[in-house]
Amino acid sequence: MKGRYLILLGVFTFSVAFLFQFPAATALTLLNMDPAQVQNVSGTVWRGSADRILISPEEQLEDVSWSFKPALLIQAKAGAGLDFTYRGGHGYVIAAYSLFGKSSLSGGRYSTSAQALEPLLPLPIAEFRGEVTLQLEELSMKGQQFHKAEGTLVWDEARLIRPAPASLGQVTLDVLPQGDNHLISLKNTGGELRLSGDITIEENKRYNAAIILKPERNAPSELVNSLRALGRRQSDGSYRIRQQGNLAEIL
Repeated sequence: MKGRYLILLGVFTFSVAFLFQFPAATALTLLNMDPAQVQNVSGTVWRGSADRILISPEEQLEDVSWSFKPALLIQAKAGAGLDFTYRGGHGYVIAAYSLFGKSSLSGGRYSTSAQALEPLLPLPIAEFRGEVTLQLEELSMKGQQFHKAEGTLVWDEARLIRPAPASLGQVTLDVLPQGDNHLISLKNTGGELRLSGDITIEENKRYNAAIILKPERNAPSELVNSLRALGRRQSDGSYRIRQQGNLAEIL
């Protein structure tokens, strides 16, 4: 019995030493990651950093650092907390991979300007201002398939500059899983235009949107005139948008 405990102690000691001292650059090579994807790696698997991680030719994370999360091992996961800079904003997230083939991001927070995120949106003529903060509860993948998302996006001092100037106050998007589908709830407080509605996203990426836009009394005439192009004005002064489609066609 004593010998068994000594073996377990030896394995534990070796594992801790490995995590504290094994070079991160060597670990990335063993994982068959393209050296061009992670640049200027330093430190160990336990704690290290990299100048940048290239997600695609156009997208990259900069000033990346990580710290191993041993508590995840109890859940049959290996993971680390990541600090990074992306499009001028700072972020933190816990990235993990389970023995069952599921990768996930959780406990995340990211903030940047709305203007910095404009190139990511399928609206080439739109221009925005304000500060955007994302609180990520969970984003998980199983293999190459999207599995679950939950979190909140808050857009403070939200302003639309083009195509029609509008102050939107504070805009909030809540994303919640509903079975195999996801529900995105939209609302705002303050501003010249009241926003509310839901977007349902199905497992096959089809979406169904029902959005209500209502100009406040202080809304500028240019904004009110642009809303008329959306369709018939309701008796309460609002305009309703109903749209269906597939996310793959617009993203």
